[in-house]
Amino acid sequence: MQYGEAEKFFDRALGILRTSNTADKRHLPVILGNQGRLYQETGKYALSESALKEAQRLTERDLGPGHWSMPQVLNSLGVLYTSIKKRKDAETSFRKAIALQEKQETQNGFLAPILGNLGGLYEDERHWSRAEAVLLRALEIAEVSYGETHPETVTILNKLAVAYEGQGKLEESARIFRRALAARRKLFDPDDGTVTLT
Repeated sequence: MQYGEAEKFFDRALGILRTSNTADKRHLPVILGNQGRLYQETGKYALSESALKEAQRLTERDLGPGHWSMPQVLNSLGVLYTSIKKRKDAETSFRKAIALQEKQETQNGFLAPILGNLGGLYEDERHWSRAEAVLLRALEIAEVSYGETHPETVTILNKLAVAYEGQGKLEESARIFRRALAARRKLFDPDDGTVTLT
């Protein structure tokens, strides 16, 4: 499915849900969240923010502020704000998402990507030691939840290596980069260009 087709699909689904008397309205925030992420992928940042903010509002109103999906919505907002350089808003969104996710009965590993995104934000700001602390925690959770060679774990390893490099910890950075490369080689064919991204 192409982006244009996906946009039409989301618009149609939202139209049906909003006008139907029998549809389960609890699906609205999920579809809005997905629509917001799609808009972000296509560079429609204002539309993305609008969809994600509505998803946040409806989740709080209809499902409760502690609902399991709220950290995902806040994480998506944080990613969006990072993309458009609203770093303070991004940090606030990530921190709220982390606080809510930590309260969940089962974290199911979703805390790791949120922490990874916050660590990436700190790297963008060149706050290397803050990034390191957050990314070490993310890595610990990712390894337990996903395993050492999972793409999420490899992404966090790459970010951690950058944080070490930014602090001048070059031996540690090289060690972590090698570890990420070895994990990526287990995931992908060595001739695949994906391995060289590490």
